[in-house]
Amino acid sequence: MRRMLTSAKLNLAQLAFFGLTEFLFETQYLFTWTFDLKFKKDITSRGSAHFSLEDIGDSDLQRVAQINKYDRELYKFGRELFFKRLRYAMNQDISRGVTVHPNITATLDLVGTSELEQFETWS
Repeated sequence: MRRMLTSAKLNLAQLAFFGLTEFLFETQYLFTWTFDLKFKKDITSRGSAHFSLEDIGDSDLQRVAQINKYDRELYKFGRELFFKRLRYAMNQDISRGVTVHPNITATLDLVGTSELEQFETWS
């Protein structure tokens, strides 16, 4: 299983682009930066990907976490890679004098903070 996870991480890292549904605005920014394509309209969230864990018992949560251990690790890797690419794109735009939307900088300012972790659906 560890080999499959390593392979999945490598495959993800080799993709020119991928996005995260909980960060649609940032995903659109990275897409347009990566492929130099423009959207006619901004992507907006059409609902919430968040759910409540209040009705799920601790033992069930632990079991789900164990079963999804490798998925969670791949997601964490992908999320870190996404923000690394997003920061790179933003810095490239800034160095070329392109104005970066304040939402992008605000999100990147929160990376690694508990405020951003509220969007974490795999914890």
